[in-house]
Amino acid sequence: MNFSQLGLRPALLIVNHQELAHVMATRKLLNQQKRMIALAVAASLSAPYELVAHTRALQREYAMDDGQIVELVATIAHVRSINAFEKAILAFNDVAPMRSQDSSLPILVEVRQKLGSVPRYFTYMAADPTFAKIVLEREIATVHEGEVSRLNKELVAFATSVVNDAEFKIFRAYGAKGWPHFVLVDPEGNFIGKTGGEGQYDVLDRAIAGAIEKFGAKKGYGVDIDPQAVEVTKLSLL
Repeated sequence: MNFSQLGLRPALLIVNHQELAHVMATRKLLNQQKRMIALAVAASLSAPYELVAHTRALQREYAMDDGQIVELVATIAHVRSINAFEKAILAFNDVAPMRSQDSSLPILVEVRQKLGSVPRYFTYMAADPTFAKIVLEREIATVHEGEVSRLNKELVAFATSVVNDAEFKIFRAYGAKGWPHFVLVDPEGNFIGKTGGEGQYDVLDRAIAGAIEKFGAKKGYGVDIDPQAVEVTKLSLL
């Protein structure tokens, strides 16, 4: 039998016990959260074996009922659809009909009121306010409400949104020249700054702290980053 054709990953069954113990040991993330992340990755990869295995583990070990599992899967489906929309935004490169709309539009004002900020994809969806309204209601229902905690849903969304940039499209778009390369983006998807190389912890700490402090204070906010320490570009690459 060809397991790969069934979406199975038999190599996972032969995992080293020490490695498994290291990964699953309770640290910052609870084991239940790691199971949820694994469920999200399995769903994204359409891998039936892992999907069933992690679902059963969540139900057996953490008493998650069918409704909560469906809630997680609905979150995964929502985030994947947003990711597909984001790819279309990149492809159009801000050319009609896919253009960012003015933030004063009623639908974007409503988005900010209900979500606390305006995710970048909503500024493009606002060209069709009825559709944007549907997506807003779906985002609230899947990510913000329900029995599963918001934190766990955000973890699932994060795991679902990891990109395999095999063709280096994102790498080149951000002007990266080597690894590691760090890009700071605000909660609305606006590019703030970038830096590369090892040992940039202090720079990144200051930049992130500045972004947290200044976010929402004014439109077009920036972060105070020492230009000698990090290259900053004002042009949004998103």
